[in-house]
Amino acid sequence: MEWLIGKLFQKFGDRFSFLKPLSIVYKRGQKACFLTLLYPQDVSLSDQDKEEITNYLKEIFNLKAELNVKFKKSYLDDEFIFKALGNFFSSNYPIISGFLDKESFKTSRDFKEIVVSFNLDEEFLNYISEDKLKAAAREYLEKNFCSEFLIEIEKGRVAKEVDLEKKQEPPKPSTPRFDVEVLRPLFGGEIAPKPEFIKNVKTDKKSLILAGKVENLQKKAYEVKKGKTKGQTKFYYSFVLNDTTGRIEARHFAKSSTEAKMDLVKEGDSILILGDVETFAGRQTLYVHALSLCALPEKVEFKQTVSKDYEAVSIEPYSILSQDNLFKVAATYPKEIEQKTFVVFDVETTGLNYEEDELLEIGAVKVENGKIVSKFASLIKPSRPIPPSATLINNITDEMVASSPSVEPVLRDFYRYTRGAALVGYNVSFDQKFILQAARKQGLLFDNEFIDLMPLAKSKLRLSRYKLTDVVKRLEITLDGAHRAYADALATAEAFLKLNSKEFA
Repeated sequence: MEWLIGKLFQKFGDRFSFLKPLSIVYKRGQKACFLTLLYPQDVSLSDQDKEEITNYLKEIFNLKAELNVKFKKSYLDDEFIFKALGNFFSSNYPIISGFLDKESFKTSRDFKEIVVSFNLDEEFLNYISEDKLKAAAREYLEKNFCSEFLIEIEKGRVAKEVDLEKKQEPPKPSTPRFDVEVLRPLFGGEIAPKPEFIKNVKTDKKSLILAGKVENLQKKAYEVKKGKTKGQTKFYYSFVLNDTTGRIEARHFAKSSTEAKMDLVKEGDSILILGDVETFAGRQTLYVHALSLCALPEKVEFKQTVSKDYEAVSIEPYSILSQDNLFKVAATYPKEIEQKTFVVFDVETTGLNYEEDELLEIGAVKVENGKIVSKFASLIKPSRPIPPSATLINNITDEMVASSPSVEPVLRDFYRYTRGAALVGYNVSFDQKFILQAARKQGLLFDNEFIDLMPLAKSKLRLSRYKLTDVVKRLEITLDGAHRAYADALATAEAFLKLNSKEFA
Protein backbone atom coordinates (compact mmCIF):
# COMPACT_ATOMS: atom_id res chain seq x y z
CA MET A 1 0.00 0.00 0.00
CA GLU A 2 2.90 2.32 -0.72
CA TRP A 3 0.75 4.22 -3.21
CA LEU A 4 -1.53 5.25 -0.34
CA ILE A 5 1.38 6.68 1.65
CA GLY A 6 2.48 8.50 -1.49
CA LYS A 7 -0.99 10.00 -1.97
CA LEU A 8 -1.10 11.21 1.63
CA PHE A 9 2.34 12.80 1.22
CA GLN A 10 1.26 14.56 -1.99
CA LYS A 11 -1.73 16.04 -0.17
CA PHE A 12 -0.37 16.78 3.30
CA GLY A 13 3.42 16.74 2.94
CA ASP A 14 5.10 15.27 6.03
CA ARG A 15 2.26 16.40 8.32
CA PHE A 16 0.95 12.83 8.61
CA SER A 17 4.09 10.97 7.56
CA PHE A 18 3.85 8.82 10.71
CA LEU A 19 0.69 7.05 9.45
CA LYS A 20 1.03 3.42 8.40
CA PRO A 21 -1.66 1.34 6.61
CA LEU A 22 -2.39 -1.77 8.66
CA SER A 23 -5.19 -3.41 6.67
CA ILE A 24 -7.85 -2.83 4.06
CA VAL A 25 -10.86 -5.13 3.87
CA TYR A 26 -13.81 -5.08 1.50
CA LYS A 27 -17.01 -6.70 2.78
CA ARG A 28 -19.25 -7.39 -0.18
CA GLY A 29 -22.33 -8.17 1.90
CA GLN A 30 -22.14 -4.79 3.63
CA LYS A 31 -20.99 -2.97 0.50
CA ALA A 32 -18.33 -1.35 2.66
CA CYS A 33 -14.55 -1.00 2.67
CA PHE A 34 -12.69 -0.90 6.00
CA LEU A 35 -9.26 0.78 6.14
CA THR A 36 -7.16 0.77 9.33
CA LEU A 37 -4.30 3.23 9.78
CA LEU A 38 -1.68 2.95 12.53
CA TYR A 39 -0.05 5.88 14.27
CA PRO A 40 2.61 5.98 17.04
CA GLN A 41 1.77 6.12 20.75
CA ASP A 42 3.56 9.45 21.23
CA VAL A 43 1.52 11.21 18.53
CA SER A 44 -1.88 12.79 19.02
CA LEU A 45 -4.48 12.94 16.24
CA SER A 46 -7.36 15.36 16.72
CA ASP A 47 -10.88 14.63 15.54
CA GLN A 48 -10.39 17.36 12.94
CA ASP A 49 -7.23 15.62 11.65
CA LYS A 50 -9.05 12.30 11.37
CA GLU A 51 -11.98 13.88 9.55
CA GLU A 52 -9.64 15.65 7.12
CA ILE A 53 -7.75 12.43 6.33
CA THR A 54 -10.95 10.41 5.97
CA ASN A 55 -12.54 12.90 3.57
CA TYR A 56 -9.41 12.91 1.39
CA LEU A 57 -9.23 9.12 1.31
CA LYS A 58 -12.88 8.92 0.28
CA GLU A 59 -12.08 11.32 -2.53
CA ILE A 60 -9.08 9.37 -3.89
CA PHE A 61 -10.69 5.92 -3.48
CA ASN A 62 -13.85 7.09 -5.21
CA LEU A 63 -15.67 3.91 -4.24
CA LYS A 64 -19.30 3.08 -4.85
CA ALA A 65 -19.14 1.31 -1.48
CA GLU A 66 -18.92 3.09 1.85
CA LEU A 67 -15.37 3.73 3.13
CA ASN A 68 -14.80 3.37 6.87
CA VAL A 69 -11.44 4.62 8.14
CA LYS A 70 -10.24 3.51 11.58
CA PHE A 71 -7.25 5.07 13.34
CA LYS A 72 -5.44 2.67 15.68
CA LYS A 73 -2.83 3.71 18.22
CA SER A 74 0.34 1.58 18.11
CA TYR A 75 1.33 0.86 21.72
CA LEU A 76 4.91 -0.40 22.10
CA ASP A 77 4.18 -2.37 25.25
CA ASP A 78 6.25 -5.53 25.86
CA GLU A 79 3.09 -7.54 26.47
CA PHE A 80 1.60 -6.50 23.12
CA ILE A 81 4.85 -7.17 21.25
CA PHE A 82 5.20 -10.64 22.80
CA LYS A 83 1.58 -11.45 21.91
CA ALA A 84 2.12 -10.34 18.30
CA LEU A 85 5.31 -12.44 18.10
CA GLY A 86 3.33 -15.43 19.37
CA ASN A 87 0.70 -14.88 16.67
CA PHE A 88 3.45 -14.74 14.07
CA PHE A 89 4.92 -18.08 15.14
CA SER A 90 1.49 -19.72 15.45
CA SER A 91 0.69 -18.77 11.84
CA ASN A 92 4.08 -19.37 10.23
CA TYR A 93 6.06 -21.78 12.44
CA PRO A 94 3.50 -23.67 14.55
CA ILE A 95 6.03 -26.33 15.55
CA ILE A 96 8.06 -23.63 17.30
CA SER A 97 5.25 -21.57 18.78
CA GLY A 98 4.82 -23.82 21.82
CA PHE A 99 8.46 -23.29 22.76
CA LEU A 100 8.54 -19.50 22.57
CA ASP A 101 9.88 -18.71 26.05
CA LYS A 102 8.37 -15.65 27.71
CA GLU A 103 11.01 -15.60 30.43
CA SER A 104 13.79 -15.16 27.85
CA PHE A 105 11.80 -12.61 25.82
CA LYS A 106 12.99 -9.04 26.25
CA THR A 107 13.06 -5.76 24.38
CA SER A 108 15.41 -2.81 24.36
CA ARG A 109 15.80 0.35 22.32
CA ASP A 110 18.73 1.09 20.02
CA PHE A 111 18.24 4.52 18.50
CA LYS A 112 15.06 4.19 16.39
CA GLU A 113 14.92 0.40 16.50
CA ILE A 114 13.33 -1.85 19.07
CA VAL A 115 15.55 -4.87 19.64
CA VAL A 116 13.51 -8.01 20.32
CA SER A 117 15.42 -11.02 21.63
CA PHE A 118 14.29 -14.48 22.70
CA ASN A 119 15.54 -18.04 23.03
CA LEU A 120 14.88 -20.84 20.53
CA ASP A 121 16.05 -24.42 20.69
CA GLU A 122 19.05 -24.82 18.39
CA GLU A 123 17.65 -28.08 17.01
CA PHE A 124 14.76 -26.18 15.41
CA LEU A 125 17.21 -23.85 13.72
CA ASN A 126 18.73 -26.86 11.91
CA TYR A 127 15.53 -27.19 9.90
CA ILE A 128 14.75 -23.57 9.07
CA SER A 129 16.70 -20.57 7.89
CA GLU A 130 17.50 -18.33 10.86
CA ASP A 131 17.92 -15.28 8.60
CA LYS A 132 14.62 -15.96 6.88
CA LEU A 133 12.85 -16.34 10.23
CA LYS A 134 14.32 -13.07 11.52
CA ALA A 135 13.34 -11.19 8.37
CA ALA A 136 9.79 -12.55 8.43
CA ALA A 137 9.35 -11.78 12.15
CA ARG A 138 10.70 -8.27 11.66
CA GLU A 139 8.37 -7.65 8.72
CA TYR A 140 5.38 -8.90 10.73
CA LEU A 141 6.13 -6.71 13.75
CA GLU A 142 6.81 -3.62 11.65
CA LYS A 143 3.48 -4.14 9.89
CA ASN A 144 1.65 -4.23 13.23
CA PHE A 145 3.55 -1.50 15.10
CA CYS A 146 4.81 1.98 14.27
CA SER A 147 8.47 1.21 14.81
CA GLU A 148 11.47 -0.48 13.25
CA PHE A 149 12.53 -3.80 14.76
CA LEU A 150 15.71 -5.82 15.05
CA ILE A 151 15.32 -9.53 15.87
CA GLU A 152 17.96 -11.37 17.91
CA ILE A 153 17.76 -15.11 18.60
CA GLU A 154 19.72 -16.79 21.37
CA LYS A 155 20.28 -20.48 20.76
CA GLY A 156 19.72 -22.86 23.63
CA ARG A 157 18.30 -26.22 24.58
CA VAL A 158 14.79 -25.00 25.27
CA ALA A 159 13.12 -28.23 24.16
CA LYS A 160 15.84 -30.71 25.17
CA GLU A 161 13.63 -32.92 27.33
CA VAL A 162 10.01 -32.68 26.21
CA ASP A 163 7.71 -35.55 27.15
CA LEU A 164 4.95 -35.40 24.55
CA GLU A 165 2.78 -37.76 26.57
CA LYS A 166 2.79 -35.50 29.59
CA LYS A 167 0.05 -32.94 29.93
CA GLN A 168 1.41 -29.55 28.93
CA GLU A 169 1.63 -26.94 31.64
CA PRO A 170 -0.92 -24.14 31.28
CA PRO A 171 0.44 -20.98 29.65
CA LYS A 172 1.90 -18.41 31.98
CA PRO A 173 -0.60 -15.68 32.78
CA SER A 174 -0.26 -12.36 31.03
CA THR A 175 0.59 -9.22 32.96
CA PRO A 176 -2.27 -8.44 35.39
CA ARG A 177 -4.03 -5.21 34.45
CA PHE A 178 -7.15 -3.28 35.36
CA ASP A 179 -9.40 -0.92 33.41
CA VAL A 180 -9.67 2.86 33.73
CA GLU A 181 -11.75 5.45 31.91
CA VAL A 182 -9.78 8.17 30.12
CA LEU A 183 -11.36 11.56 30.80
CA ARG A 184 -8.91 13.95 29.15
CA PRO A 185 -5.54 13.37 27.45
CA LEU A 186 -3.13 16.15 28.53
CA PHE A 187 0.01 15.40 26.54
CA GLY A 188 1.93 12.67 24.77
CA GLY A 189 -1.00 11.20 22.85
CA GLU A 190 -3.50 8.50 23.74
CA ILE A 191 -2.65 5.80 26.27
CA ALA A 192 -4.17 2.33 26.35
CA PRO A 193 -6.56 2.36 29.35
CA LYS A 194 -5.12 -0.92 30.66
CA PRO A 195 -2.57 -0.07 33.38
CA GLU A 196 -0.51 -2.61 35.27
CA PHE A 197 -0.35 -2.80 39.07
CA ILE A 198 2.46 -0.84 40.67
CA LYS A 199 3.11 -3.76 43.03
CA ASN A 200 4.17 -5.83 40.01
CA VAL A 201 6.83 -3.38 38.84
CA LYS A 202 10.02 -5.10 39.96
CA THR A 203 12.49 -4.24 37.17
CA ASP A 204 13.27 -1.43 34.74
CA LYS A 205 10.83 -1.31 31.85
CA LYS A 206 10.12 0.83 28.79
CA SER A 207 6.68 2.09 27.76
CA LEU A 208 5.03 1.05 31.02
CA ILE A 209 1.39 1.99 31.61
CA LEU A 210 0.36 2.80 35.20
CA ALA A 211 -2.54 4.63 36.84
CA GLY A 212 -3.34 5.93 40.30
CA LYS A 213 -3.74 8.94 42.55
CA VAL A 214 -1.28 11.85 42.65
CA GLU A 215 0.48 12.44 45.98
CA ASN A 216 3.21 14.90 47.09
CA LEU A 217 3.10 16.89 43.83
CA GLN A 218 5.91 19.43 43.48
CA LYS A 219 7.12 21.73 40.70
CA LYS A 220 10.84 22.51 40.79
CA ALA A 221 13.10 24.75 38.73
CA TYR A 222 16.52 23.77 37.40
CA GLU A 223 19.18 25.35 35.17
CA VAL A 224 20.15 23.61 31.94
CA LYS A 225 23.87 22.81 32.11
CA LYS A 226 24.64 22.02 28.47
CA GLY A 227 23.29 21.99 24.94
CA LYS A 228 21.54 24.68 22.93
CA THR A 229 19.44 25.76 25.92
CA LYS A 230 22.39 25.98 28.33
CA GLY A 231 21.74 28.53 31.08
CA GLN A 232 17.97 28.52 30.66
CA THR A 233 15.66 27.84 33.59
CA LYS A 234 13.28 24.96 33.10
CA PHE A 235 10.95 22.96 35.32
CA TYR A 236 10.39 19.39 36.31
CA TYR A 237 7.50 17.87 38.25
CA SER A 238 7.88 15.18 40.88
CA PHE A 239 5.09 13.26 42.58
CA VAL A 240 4.17 9.86 43.95
CA LEU A 241 1.70 7.65 42.06
CA ASN A 242 -0.44 5.40 44.29
CA ASP A 243 -2.79 2.69 42.96
CA THR A 244 -3.41 1.12 46.45
CA THR A 245 -1.24 -1.92 45.59
CA GLY A 246 1.93 0.18 45.71
CA ARG A 247 3.53 3.57 45.23
CA ILE A 248 6.18 4.74 42.78
CA GLU A 249 8.05 8.03 42.43
CA ALA A 250 7.37 9.81 39.13
CA ARG A 251 9.04 12.69 37.32
CA HIS A 252 8.34 14.74 34.22
CA PHE A 253 10.89 17.16 32.78
CA ALA A 254 8.60 19.67 31.15
CA LYS A 255 8.95 21.07 27.67
CA SER A 256 7.41 24.39 26.69
CA SER A 257 4.48 22.42 25.25
CA THR A 258 3.86 20.33 28.38
CA GLU A 259 4.46 22.74 31.28
CA ALA A 260 1.00 24.33 31.09
CA LYS A 261 -0.57 20.89 30.78
CA MET A 262 1.27 19.61 33.87
CA ASP A 263 0.10 22.68 35.80
CA LEU A 264 -3.46 21.36 35.36
CA VAL A 265 -2.64 18.26 37.43
CA LYS A 266 -3.58 18.65 41.09
CA GLU A 267 -2.92 16.70 44.27
CA GLY A 268 -5.39 13.81 44.50
CA ASP A 269 -6.13 13.64 40.76
CA SER A 270 -6.53 10.25 39.11
CA ILE A 271 -4.10 9.97 36.21
CA LEU A 272 -3.03 7.46 33.55
CA ILE A 273 0.67 7.48 32.63
CA LEU A 274 2.90 6.08 29.91
CA GLY A 275 6.56 6.17 30.86
CA ASP A 276 9.85 4.38 31.48
CA VAL A 277 10.91 2.95 34.84
CA GLU A 278 14.58 3.26 35.68
CA THR A 279 16.44 2.39 38.89
CA PHE A 280 19.17 4.54 40.42
CA ALA A 281 20.78 3.83 43.81
CA GLY A 282 18.14 1.20 44.49
CA ARG A 283 15.18 3.55 43.94
CA GLN A 284 12.73 3.18 41.07
CA THR A 285 11.59 6.27 39.20
CA LEU A 286 8.89 6.51 36.55
CA TYR A 287 9.80 9.05 33.85
CA VAL A 288 6.55 10.34 32.36
CA HIS A 289 6.19 10.66 28.57
CA ALA A 290 2.40 10.82 28.26
CA LEU A 291 -0.32 11.65 30.76
CA SER A 292 -4.11 11.67 30.82
CA LEU A 293 -6.66 12.47 33.49
CA CYS A 294 -8.75 9.38 34.16
CA ALA A 295 -11.42 7.83 36.35
CA LEU A 296 -10.25 4.89 38.41
CA PRO A 297 -12.63 2.00 39.08
CA GLU A 298 -14.12 1.91 42.55
CA LYS A 299 -12.88 -1.64 43.00
CA VAL A 300 -9.53 -2.99 41.87
CA GLU A 301 -8.73 -6.64 42.54
CA PHE A 302 -5.01 -7.35 42.53
CA LYS A 303 -4.67 -10.95 41.35
CA GLN A 304 -1.60 -12.72 42.62
CA THR A 305 -1.31 -15.87 44.70
CA VAL A 306 -0.22 -15.01 48.24
CA SER A 307 0.16 -18.44 49.81
CA LYS A 308 1.34 -21.89 48.74
CA ASP A 309 -0.19 -23.54 51.80
CA TYR A 310 -3.48 -24.17 49.97
CA GLU A 311 -4.21 -27.27 47.90
CA ALA A 312 -6.80 -26.18 45.37
CA VAL A 313 -7.64 -22.49 45.87
CA SER A 314 -5.46 -19.45 45.19
CA ILE A 315 -5.96 -16.83 47.90
CA GLU A 316 -5.77 -13.39 46.33
CA PRO A 317 -5.21 -9.95 47.90
CA TYR A 318 -8.10 -7.57 47.50
CA SER A 319 -7.85 -3.79 47.26
CA ILE A 320 -10.75 -1.35 47.05
CA LEU A 321 -9.84 2.13 45.91
CA SER A 322 -12.71 3.66 47.85
CA GLN A 323 -11.46 2.15 51.13
CA ASP A 324 -7.78 3.04 50.49
CA ASN A 325 -8.26 6.51 49.04
CA LEU A 326 -6.22 8.91 51.18
CA PHE A 327 -8.49 11.81 50.23
CA LYS A 328 -11.71 10.17 51.43
CA VAL A 329 -12.80 10.25 55.04
CA ALA A 330 -12.32 6.70 56.28
CA ALA A 331 -15.23 4.89 57.89
CA THR A 332 -14.86 4.27 61.62
CA TYR A 333 -15.92 1.13 63.46
CA PRO A 334 -16.27 0.01 67.05
CA LYS A 335 -13.30 -1.86 68.58
CA GLU A 336 -14.99 -5.25 68.25
CA ILE A 337 -14.94 -4.78 64.44
CA GLU A 338 -11.49 -3.21 64.09
CA GLN A 339 -9.74 -5.66 66.42
CA LYS A 340 -11.29 -8.85 65.11
CA THR A 341 -10.91 -10.92 61.93
CA PHE A 342 -14.01 -11.92 59.96
CA VAL A 343 -14.51 -14.19 56.98
CA VAL A 344 -17.69 -13.26 55.12
CA PHE A 345 -18.85 -16.20 53.01
CA ASP A 346 -21.57 -17.61 50.81
CA VAL A 347 -22.18 -20.99 49.15
CA GLU A 348 -24.01 -22.29 46.10
CA THR A 349 -25.44 -25.81 46.20
CA THR A 350 -27.17 -28.46 44.09
CA GLY A 351 -30.34 -28.16 46.21
CA LEU A 352 -31.83 -27.11 49.54
CA ASN A 353 -31.33 -30.30 51.59
CA TYR A 354 -27.96 -30.10 53.36
CA GLU A 355 -28.03 -33.83 54.19
CA GLU A 356 -28.46 -34.95 50.56
CA ASP A 357 -27.40 -32.11 48.27
CA GLU A 358 -23.84 -30.96 47.61
CA LEU A 359 -21.72 -27.82 47.62
CA LEU A 360 -21.14 -26.27 44.17
CA GLU A 361 -19.20 -23.14 45.09
CA ILE A 362 -17.67 -21.39 48.08
CA GLY A 363 -16.92 -17.66 47.91
CA ALA A 364 -15.51 -15.56 50.74
CA VAL A 365 -13.55 -12.44 51.65
CA LYS A 366 -11.49 -11.76 54.76
CA VAL A 367 -11.99 -8.54 56.76
CA GLU A 368 -9.21 -7.22 58.98
CA ASN A 369 -9.03 -3.81 60.69
CA GLY A 370 -12.26 -2.81 59.00
CA LYS A 371 -10.96 -3.54 55.48
CA ILE A 372 -11.45 -6.32 52.96
CA VAL A 373 -7.97 -7.77 52.49
CA SER A 374 -8.26 -11.01 50.51
CA LYS A 375 -10.49 -13.21 48.39
CA PHE A 376 -11.33 -16.94 48.43
CA ALA A 377 -13.35 -18.37 45.53
CA SER A 378 -13.70 -21.79 43.97
CA LEU A 379 -16.21 -23.83 42.04
CA ILE A 380 -16.64 -27.45 43.17
CA LYS A 381 -17.30 -30.52 41.05
CA PRO A 382 -20.13 -32.52 42.65
CA SER A 383 -20.38 -36.33 42.57
CA ARG A 384 -23.59 -36.21 40.54
CA PRO A 385 -24.88 -34.06 37.62
CA ILE A 386 -26.24 -30.65 38.62
CA PRO A 387 -30.06 -30.57 38.66
CA PRO A 388 -31.61 -28.08 36.18
CA SER A 389 -33.47 -26.46 39.10
CA ALA A 390 -30.13 -25.51 40.71
CA THR A 391 -28.67 -24.18 37.45
CA LEU A 392 -31.78 -22.03 37.02
CA ILE A 393 -30.91 -20.23 40.28
CA ASN A 394 -27.11 -19.97 40.25
CA ASN A 395 -26.34 -20.39 36.51
CA ILE A 396 -23.67 -23.01 37.33
CA THR A 397 -23.57 -25.83 34.76
CA ASP A 398 -21.86 -29.22 34.58
CA GLU A 399 -19.53 -27.82 31.92
CA MET A 400 -18.40 -25.02 34.24
CA VAL A 401 -17.38 -27.42 37.01
CA ALA A 402 -15.97 -30.19 34.79
CA SER A 403 -12.35 -29.30 35.59
CA SER A 404 -12.98 -27.96 39.12
CA PRO A 405 -11.63 -29.68 42.25
CA SER A 406 -13.81 -31.90 44.40
CA VAL A 407 -15.24 -30.68 47.69
CA GLU A 408 -12.54 -32.28 49.88
CA PRO A 409 -9.52 -30.08 48.99
CA VAL A 410 -11.66 -26.94 48.63
CA LEU A 411 -13.18 -27.40 52.08
CA ARG A 412 -9.75 -28.09 53.61
CA ASP A 413 -8.52 -24.84 52.05
CA PHE A 414 -11.57 -22.99 53.37
CA TYR A 415 -10.87 -24.43 56.83
CA ARG A 416 -7.29 -23.06 56.67
CA TYR A 417 -8.58 -19.70 55.44
CA THR A 418 -11.04 -19.31 58.33
CA ARG A 419 -8.77 -20.17 61.28
CA GLY A 420 -9.03 -17.50 63.96
CA ALA A 421 -11.91 -15.69 62.25
CA ALA A 422 -15.60 -15.27 62.92
CA LEU A 423 -17.76 -16.48 60.01
CA VAL A 424 -20.34 -14.01 58.69
CA GLY A 425 -23.15 -14.74 56.26
CA TYR A 426 -26.51 -13.40 55.19
CA ASN A 427 -29.25 -15.72 56.48
CA VAL A 428 -26.23 -17.76 57.48
CA SER A 429 -27.96 -20.88 58.81
CA PHE A 430 -28.40 -22.26 55.26
CA ASP A 431 -24.71 -21.84 54.38
CA GLN A 432 -23.61 -22.98 57.84
CA LYS A 433 -25.50 -26.28 57.61
CA PHE A 434 -23.90 -27.18 54.26
CA ILE A 435 -20.39 -26.28 55.47
CA LEU A 436 -20.72 -28.21 58.74
CA GLN A 437 -22.28 -31.25 57.06
CA ALA A 438 -19.47 -31.47 54.48
CA ALA A 439 -16.90 -30.86 57.25
CA ARG A 440 -18.20 -33.75 59.37
CA LYS A 441 -17.56 -36.18 56.49
CA GLN A 442 -13.89 -35.09 56.50
CA GLY A 443 -13.43 -34.89 60.23
CA LEU A 444 -13.00 -31.09 60.15
CA LEU A 445 -14.24 -29.02 63.08
CA PHE A 446 -15.37 -25.51 62.19
CA ASP A 447 -15.42 -24.16 65.74
CA ASN A 448 -15.75 -20.56 64.54
CA GLU A 449 -18.36 -18.12 65.78
CA PHE A 450 -21.11 -17.76 63.14
CA ILE A 451 -22.73 -14.33 62.70
CA ASP A 452 -25.93 -13.71 60.74
CA LEU A 453 -26.13 -10.27 59.10
CA MET A 454 -29.88 -10.41 58.46
CA PRO A 455 -30.98 -9.53 62.05
CA LEU A 456 -28.61 -6.54 62.05
CA ALA A 457 -30.03 -5.34 58.70
CA LYS A 458 -33.57 -5.60 60.09
CA SER A 459 -32.62 -3.58 63.17
CA LYS A 460 -30.89 -0.79 61.20
CA LEU A 461 -32.99 -0.48 58.04
CA ARG A 462 -36.67 -0.04 57.30
CA LEU A 463 -37.49 -2.14 54.26
CA SER A 464 -40.52 -4.03 53.00
CA ARG A 465 -38.30 -7.04 52.24
CA TYR A 466 -34.91 -8.06 53.60
CA LYS A 467 -33.38 -10.13 50.81
CA LEU A 468 -29.68 -9.47 50.26
CA THR A 469 -30.44 -7.66 46.99
CA ASP A 470 -32.84 -5.30 48.82
CA VAL A 471 -30.33 -4.57 51.59
CA VAL A 472 -27.37 -3.79 49.30
CA LYS A 473 -29.58 -1.63 47.11
CA ARG A 474 -30.64 0.42 50.13
CA LEU A 475 -26.97 0.76 51.19
CA GLU A 476 -25.96 1.78 47.60
CA ILE A 477 -23.65 -1.22 47.25
CA THR A 478 -23.07 -2.75 43.82
CA LEU A 479 -23.95 -6.44 43.55
CA ASP A 480 -22.62 -7.89 40.29
CA GLY A 481 -23.56 -11.51 39.63
CA ALA A 482 -26.16 -12.17 42.33
CA HIS A 483 -26.58 -15.83 43.33
CA ARG A 484 -22.91 -16.57 42.73
CA ALA A 485 -21.01 -17.26 45.93
CA TYR A 486 -18.13 -14.77 45.64
CA ALA A 487 -20.31 -11.89 44.40
CA ASP A 488 -22.80 -12.42 47.23
CA ALA A 489 -20.00 -12.75 49.81
CA LEU A 490 -18.36 -9.50 48.68
CA ALA A 491 -21.66 -7.59 48.78
CA THR A 492 -22.42 -9.07 52.21
CA ALA A 493 -18.98 -7.98 53.47
CA GLU A 494 -19.54 -4.41 52.30
CA ALA A 495 -22.99 -4.40 53.93
CA PHE A 496 -21.50 -5.87 57.13
CA LEU A 497 -18.92 -3.07 57.32
CA LYS A 498 -21.40 -0.33 56.50
CA LEU A 499 -24.04 -1.47 59.00
CA ASN A 500 -21.37 -1.75 61.71
CA SER A 501 -19.85 1.67 60.97
CA LYS A 502 -20.53 4.63 63.22
CA GLU A 503 -22.64 6.04 60.38
CA PHE A 504 -25.35 3.51 61.41
CA ALA A 505 -24.63 3.60 65.15
